[in-house]
Amino acid sequence: ASCEPCAAGRYHAWTTFGASECKACRVGTYQAETAKVTCEPCGFGTYMAERGKAACAPCPAGTVLGAPGGSSLVLCRACHPGFKPAADNASCTHCVEGRYQDEAGQDDCKACVAGTFTGAQDLRSSCRACTAGRYMDEDAAASCKACPAGWHTSESGTLRVECGVCAAGLYAESEAMASCQVCPAGFARGSESQDDSASCVGCALGRYMATSGEAACLACPEGRYQS
Repeated sequence: ASCEPCAAGRYHAWTTFGASECKACRVGTYQAETAKVTCEPCGFGTYMAERGKAACAPCPAGTVLGAPGGSSLVLCRACHPGFKPAADNASCTHCVEGRYQDEAGQDDCKACVAGTFTGAQDLRSSCRACTAGRYMDEDAAASCKACPAGWHTSESGTLRVECGVCAAGLYAESEAMASCQVCPAGFARGSESQDDSASCVGCALGRYMATSGEAACLACPEGRYQS
């Protein structure tokens, strides 16, 4: 007669030399190979609640287990909102900037949609909308862009995915403007092109404008002049 190797999930320790049968691996341990004298503890992110197993079971998606030798499913811990499991499933890691997670126990984070963002100081359980004067035209953004001079975004509740050029008679002289300013009397702006929407143009000789917010200056009436 010959000796038979212990099957996977079982072991024969040297301290039990001469025993007639192999022992089953305890809960929280496993043995994938045959003819072994010990069992191995379940690794991070895995557990085994039964004896005599050749492999440990992974914790459910969105949960982690930070110690080896897990012996029960209840030891797997769900990640909080704003987090996802790390690559080793031993701990939860913060969603990266530009992404978020609003539910517990999720396997991955979601991208913020255009017009929203998450930055370095955010909890990342939700995305923040770009404030007035700023916009974002891409998903998964870590910050919003400032509208250039001559452009603006309104105070409306819609997501700010683009800026609008100032209308005729209005201008925006600096970046990140929430609204356009009115051209003062004596000045006008008639074009809605980006090139000249950052400032108004003074009325030329022989022309005038007595009111604000106008698109063009008026010609002086007969018998009058403007120098």
